[in-house]
Amino acid sequence: MDWFIQIGDEPKGPFSTEEVLEKLNSGDLKPDSLAFAKGQADWKEISQIPEFNHPKTESPPIMEEDVHPPIIQAGSPTSTETAQNVQVVETRQGNQTNAEIIAFTKLAGGDDLRVAKDIYSAYRSGLRLKQVRVDITQGELVIEAGCLHYMRGSLEVEAKSGGVGGWLKSAATGESTVKPRYRGSGLVHLEPTFGHFLFLDLQGEHWIVDQGMFYASEGSVEVDAVMQKNISSAIFGGEGLFQTELKGTGWAILASPVPPEEIVKITLNNDVLKVDGNFALARRGNIEFSVEKSAKSLWQSFRGGEGLLQTFRGTGEVWLAPTDSIYASLKESSGFSDLTDSEGSSGSKSGGSKVLGLLGD
Repeated sequence: MDWFIQIGDEPKGPFSTEEVLEKLNSGDLKPDSLAFAKGQADWKEISQIPEFNHPKTESPPIMEEDVHPPIIQAGSPTSTETAQNVQVVETRQGNQTNAEIIAFTKLAGGDDLRVAKDIYSAYRSGLRLKQVRVDITQGELVIEAGCLHYMRGSLEVEAKSGGVGGWLKSAATGESTVKPRYRGSGLVHLEPTFGHFLFLDLQGEHWIVDQGMFYASEGSVEVDAVMQKNISSAIFGGEGLFQTELKGTGWAILASPVPPEEIVKITLNNDVLKVDGNFALARRGNIEFSVEKSAKSLWQSFRGGEGLLQTFRGTGEVWLAPTDSIYASLKESSGFSDLTDSEGSSGSKSGGSKVLGLLGD
């Protein structure tokens, strides 16, 4: 993420997150310096931004007594019913909705020392408990089945299965084709998670995203399961027979297996991208997806150690998560994986974020 910093009387930048942290550690920037990035409603003090308010010291952030006060948006209808230790990470304003990704700045660990130890480790490593909340004003919200945490207001819920066709898609994908719609006015909180969220801004185009990534969207975004167009991608692509299609205009929120700043976005212009692995997250534009040999023959492909490659051909954009496999390997030998593993109705890639109740069971 690129940041602009108010230095003197004018903004400077852009700076990367790492560059801002270095300036903080060296004393070139102060915690009360103002910073701005795309997605923020206004300039904020660095001390109030989740990426920067945990300095690298021997004292873990969750044990600090001087926790910064939460960022409350002026005039926000949700400001009177939010926890005291919550900050707004990112927000989107729709026609009749206001969506926020919020993070808990501190968790005390309840009354279980083992839980407190895991929370200590999570916050020291930069993980935070996050949640999506959406304020609806005579509008419509679509969410992944099972993701509601709590809500209030005058809201009607519609959950259609899509008939026999929807049932067949659900059976084939292992992913729920029921996407509940909440209509009216009110405030909706979705399930908290230690995983990662990212906003997707649609402007008339359509996206294909990996199964299990869809989390929520405003009602103007159409969500559907689409079948792979060729046999090779369906059988050998690692993405399954169906993927999720998003189209229309508006915001959507995706559950990402890696932090958003680690996603590589590759633009293709009548070009070819080949990927050795199952870490492609999303694509848009006129791009064909298939699985092809890495060499002229299958024998040469497997002898060369690469085997089959996911292939993206055409014009558009492809999102990759190169660090996903590393996290997945680390989780195999770490009890810490319980904080992010997914067993929900959506399913997800290895290393995918877990949508769970507060701290899980």
